[in-house]
Amino acid sequence: MIRKILILITLSNVLLFSSELKKENKYFFQIDIGNKENSFVSSYKKEDILYDLAYSYWKTGEKYSIGINKYLMEGKYNLLLGSGISYKKNQIKLNMKTSIDTYQPLIKEKNLYYYLRGEYSTEEKEYQLLSRIIQDKIALDLVYQKSETYKKKSMIFNYKLDDIKSMRLGIDSKKNVFIGFTINTF
Repeated sequence: MIRKILILITLSNVLLFSSELKKENKYFFQIDIGNKENSFVSSYKKEDILYDLAYSYWKTGEKYSIGINKYLMEGKYNLLLGSGISYKKNQIKLNMKTSIDTYQPLIKEKNLYYYLRGEYSTEEKEYQLLSRIIQDKIALDLVYQKSETYKKKSMIFNYKLDDIKSMRLGIDSKKNVFIGFTINTF
């Protein structure tokens, strides 16, 4: 029940407010629905603060998390430091996290770019590495996630519908096939 309420709140916020977001504020929303796992992530950046909300559901459990992050460095490389709270298996945990990312041209004349992101969280000593190659309307993501309780590799094909919306199709090493939708104003 809580999961349905969170999804409805997030979707309604996207539909009601995404057209009204100021250009200096950034918004990211992503939902993936798969045969074994479902997830959504929502982030909102105002000035140098990033607020995030995430939810994951799999056959043996679910996890809710909320966080606040501060940009320590912005530009060619972005460095964030944050903290958050999560709820999983009837336990509330506090965590600290840090991430660094960059978006750069690979072959500018061919409109070919790459995006790299690394993130570490103290909760379950979790880290995620993402590499993305982008050309025009298509992108390919390779993702590696590892913690004390799981390890997963994913490959995701992205197709841009317009300047901010994309569709996703992916598969991971746990044989979860998923389809997703993203709104990204970053």
